[in-house]
Amino acid sequence: MKKMRNTYIDLFGQRVNTSITTLKLDMIPATAELKQLLKLKHLRRLRLSMSNIKDEGIRIIAAHPTLEDLNLQFTAVTDRGIGYLTTMPSLRYLRLKECDEISNASAAHFNAMPKLEDLAIQDANVDLQGLMQLANPKLRFLCIDDWQVKESFTALKQLSIQLPDCEITCLLYT
Repeated sequence: MKKMRNTYIDLFGQRVNTSITTLKLDMIPATAELKQLLKLKHLRRLRLSMSNIKDEGIRIIAAHPTLEDLNLQFTAVTDRGIGYLTTMPSLRYLRLKECDEISNASAAHFNAMPKLEDLAIQDANVDLQGLMQLANPKLRFLCIDDWQVKESFTALKQLSIQLPDCEITCLLYT
C-alpha cells in the first residue's frame, strides 16, 4: 500500500497542510497571498472575518471550486465583491455581518448564487427594499436585524411569504 505524503504551502507566515477542509484567517493584513488558497483542493470552509480583504481578494477567492462556507464578517467587501461570488459553484453559506459597504444592489447577486442556502446580512446596509428583492429559491436560512424590516412585523411577514421555504431570523436590539 502506497503511503500518501502530506504537502504544505506557506500562507501568511504559517505552514498549512493542503488537505485541510477548514481555514480561519481572521484579521489577515492583506490579500497578496490569497492565490495560495487555490492550492487547498479540499477547502470547504473559510473564515476571513475582520480581515483587510477587498474586492480584488474576493475575486481570487471566488475562483475556488470547492468552497461552501465563507465568512466575511466585519470586512470592507462591497457590492462588486459580492458579484464575484456568483461564480462560485459550491457556495452554500455566506456570512456578511457588519459589512457596511454592501447595499441593496447585492440582492441581485444573492439571487444569482446557484447553491446559496444560508445568508447572514445583519448590520449590512441592506434595508427592507433590498430584502424584498431576495428571490433565490435555494435560500433556506436568512439572518437579518430588526432595523432592516423597520421593526415591522407586517414587513417581516411579507418577506416570509416571498421566501416560503426560508427560515428568517430577525435579531431584535433594544
